[in-house]
Amino acid sequence: MKKKSNFVTVVLTCFREGFRYGGFPLFMTLVFHLVTTSMDAVMPYLNDRLYNAVGEVIGGASWTHALWPLLVMGLDLMVVKFLYEYSWFNKSKVNFRLKDGMLIPVNKACATLEPIAFEDPAELDRIGKAVSGATGACDFINCVSFIFFYTLPYILIQTLYFWSLRPVLALSALIIFIPSVLTQVLRLVMFRKLEDTVAPMRRENDYFDRTVSHREFFKETRLLGAYRYFAKRFRESLNNFCRASARAEVKSGLYHLGSQAIMLTGYVFVLILLFESVMEGYISVGSFAAVLGALANYVFMIWSFVEDDIGGAVKEYGAVQNYVDFIRGAGEKKPAQKIENRGDITLSDVRFTYPGAEHETIKGITFHIHAGETLAVVGENGAGKSTLMQLVTGQFPVTSGQILAGGVDLSSVNQASRYAGVSAVFQKFGRYRLTAGENITISADPMGEQALAVAAEKGDVALNDTHTFPDGADTMLSREFGGVDLSGGQWQRVAVARGLYRDHDLVILDEPTAAIDPLEETRLYKRFAEIAEGKTAIIVTHRLGSARIADRILVMRDGVIDDVGTHEELIEKGGYYAEMYAKQAEWYQ
Repeated sequence: MKKKSNFVTVVLTCFREGFRYGGFPLFMTLVFHLVTTSMDAVMPYLNDRLYNAVGEVIGGASWTHALWPLLVMGLDLMVVKFLYEYSWFNKSKVNFRLKDGMLIPVNKACATLEPIAFEDPAELDRIGKAVSGATGACDFINCVSFIFFYTLPYILIQTLYFWSLRPVLALSALIIFIPSVLTQVLRLVMFRKLEDTVAPMRRENDYFDRTVSHREFFKETRLLGAYRYFAKRFRESLNNFCRASARAEVKSGLYHLGSQAIMLTGYVFVLILLFESVMEGYISVGSFAAVLGALANYVFMIWSFVEDDIGGAVKEYGAVQNYVDFIRGAGEKKPAQKIENRGDITLSDVRFTYPGAEHETIKGITFHIHAGETLAVVGENGAGKSTLMQLVTGQFPVTSGQILAGGVDLSSVNQASRYAGVSAVFQKFGRYRLTAGENITISADPMGEQALAVAAEKGDVALNDTHTFPDGADTMLSREFGGVDLSGGQWQRVAVARGLYRDHDLVILDEPTAAIDPLEETRLYKRFAEIAEGKTAIIVTHRLGSARIADRILVMRDGVIDDVGTHEELIEKGGYYAEMYAKQAEWYQ
């Protein structure tokens, strides 16, 4: 388990990101805090001078003795009021920037993760915690900046003033808040544990929320009557989340109640001590009046410091610590070695196990893919076909063994190097709510309208068909944004065009034809084989008729290679492939 970041690291990291996205307005907020609190904190001293000057005037001194303290105090009040109001206006701009800005490092960190991380529940929890922490980081920065640039300077200046009058006054006022500080330490530990507990609950609740409210689930949940079931699961997961949070909040409230009782008792003691100080002549009547007027604000400021500022920071600290741990722990350490020519691909005793799984999905595969050949990978569902493709493309790291592409070990280079020159169309391809042209060209840097037209033609996407694409390449593919909806088959053609638009020397079609009939699938694969001529192409399919176009067919069964050969060779052998082929042929007889 990785060591948690300490408090200093958390604060420094948050402010580094805060200044990156909050910029100059955040800096000015800190300046306003510091100037405002300094001018606010000297007010009791000015009151002291004014009250004593008024006493002298009453005793017969010139009224000018009280004029200057009065003018300075009035000017101080006006400046403080202006700065206070403007700082809150400026703070709203900072919050607006930080709310979204603090999520950017999380997105960047996620971009560096290996795709296998998104198959790991523990890693998904880390991501969820980081997102929650990014949301809380804005409040955390506000609390910490208020602590160090407003509250603490105010308390320090006031304490020095009380100390100058009588040290025991300053010490007594500070000591009564020790129980509140200890309470915040207990709350820190408690809320940090709470965040670790509720992270998987939050992820579960978000999922069930999507099942009852998201468009992709509407048809099935309504038609099959599953809405009530998922709504029940949503309520259950929400109740579990709320119960865990409520237990922590109740415990925190009891701690708070006890500390407040002690603080109130201490406050009464300080008032008695102040009265005793003036009666015994330790302080003047003017100082007594100034301290009495300032004491309530001083006590409130310390209370606010402990309960609101430290309390707010403590409440967010667990989530923010997870945020900092996540963004600091991201980043690839592997070299950006370029694979000049992918060429042959060699798999040597490759094994792979999914995170948390007990059994291997890929079990010791050794195989050689020749550069420029078209290979078909076939097998029943669960045979490991798609997982093998994830390994060949470098998306998943092998558990053991080695994969060489152009003589380079894929496990020794970073993601950008592994993915360069590789294109693919997977089973669950993206249906992006963008224009038709954007749906095709997002797979690579813009290469002009001619490249778009070529990719669309290769993928059999008729952008000039005004019935399907009223605005051609600019047609929005989403009714939600005033566009059109495509059929499943049309979406698959767009996905294929997207894969072909990207510059590649290895292209993979991993069963992207679920919504196309067998004849259309065969036609698509034949066209694909023609387009991929001279490049390495891998076709993954469970319809064996389509595999006949390949130079070789790799037959998988339970995570291992059952056989390899051409269609005719495999039929002649009469093995597992021939058996599957005969069973599928029965459906068309």
